[in-house]
Formats: sequence, structure tokens, C-alpha cells
Amino acid sequence: MRFLGLVEEHRVTTVTLDARTIDPSPCGFLAALADQLGLPAGNDPFPALHDLGPLLLVVDTFERCAGLQGWL
Repeated sequence: MRFLGLVEEHRVTTVTLDARTIDPSPCGFLAALADQLGLPAGNDPFPALHDLGPLLLVVDTFERCAGLQGWL
């Protein structure tokens, strides 16, 4: 709970992905991220991430995409 308080206090945007619902590939990860950010399919999420300022990316069930560790 303290962690969440710090996130709110410092106005950090939180984006959550559930690895159970994404293709465990770089393209799949980026597509899920773009979708979570409300971007149209096929859009590059990196410019939008830059515009958000401080960001916390939470990946639930990360073990499903553990093969992406080096890429991430």
C-alpha cells in the first residue's frame, strides 16, 4: 500500500499489462501496450510513453513472457 501511495504522491502514471492475454513476442508486447494506452492498432507506443512523463509499467504474470527479458 505504501508503494501505491508513493506512486500517487509523485504523480506517476501506471500502466498494467497481463501477460496471460498477450503474445509473448516483442510485437505482441508492443501491441498490448499500445492497446492499454488507447492507441489505434499498429501505432508505436513509445511516443505516447514519452508524453506520459514518469511511468510505472506493471506486467502481471510476467513468467509467461520471460523470454522477453533481454529485449525489455
